[in-house]
Amino acid sequence: MAQRIVSMCQGRIEGPLWVRPPSKSAVLRKRLRIHQILLRSQNCLGLKTDAQLRELAFSFKAAGAFACALQETWREGTEAPFDTDGVSFILSGPKVQKGRGTKGIGFALSNEAFKVWEMSGSVMVLSEDDRTMGIRFVMKDSDGKDVGLFLVCCYAPIGVAPQQEWEEFLTGWDLVCKSAHAGDIIVTGGDFNSSIGTNSGCKILETDSKETRNREMEASGGVGPFGIHHQNDAGRRLHSHIASKDFATCSTYFTKKQYGTWTHPRTNTHASATTEEGEAECDG
Repeated sequence: MAQRIVSMCQGRIEGPLWVRPPSKSAVLRKRLRIHQILLRSQNCLGLKTDAQLRELAFSFKAAGAFACALQETWREGTEAPFDTDGVSFILSGPKVQKGRGTKGIGFALSNEAFKVWEMSGSVMVLSEDDRTMGIRFVMKDSDGKDVGLFLVCCYAPIGVAPQQEWEEFLTGWDLVCKSAHAGDIIVTGGDFNSSIGTNSGCKILETDSKETRNREMEASGGVGPFGIHHQNDAGRRLHSHIASKDFATCSTYFTKKQYGTWTHPRTNTHASATTEEGEAECDG
């Protein structure tokens, strides 16, 4: 049975791409565990030195991640893929950096992920504003069928940036996503510099059946009832955009111990500035 999941998280995502349906069959559960992968997203605040690369590679391997979307690497130019301590990096940044640096996006891939990416054609797509990157994998589902996985990394302008800069970013994001093949699972990990808030009108409960949850998710406009309620102008703009693309913020559809990704220096309150979104379909 086809099961639609919408994967978007605020902050660092750590969760399986494949949703395990309820089943009494231990054999089926074992088969599905084989096809679970861990995806992450992280703002690096600089990835320019060997020490920083090795530190990220260590934490990446310790988590057992398949792939991690990276923002604010502050590196220069589009680089050929390279390996650091058994982790492959695909990175791109502005052609010229000044001072500390700015922007810079990319992916960290496990050995397995890098091999699959190469076997899938080494597809890598960049937006003109250097804020969005997409890479494509051809995976196998639990039935051995080919499934396209299109991972996207984004780093949005700051919330008060000029409207034109935001429009260029959203256009570039859309164009990169359009490089995915029909039927691909699309997952975006990024720092969107937005507080997207919650949707009090969404009545999802964690005890709801799968059918009820899917129905509520489709009617919620991309944002669920859980998380930090505060929403700013950038969050309203992002909410409008993801709703128009049928994306959603997955961390707002279930409870977490903590949603904040940073603490406001003046009010000392928690806020969330990082989000990640996508759309996925899988067989189970």
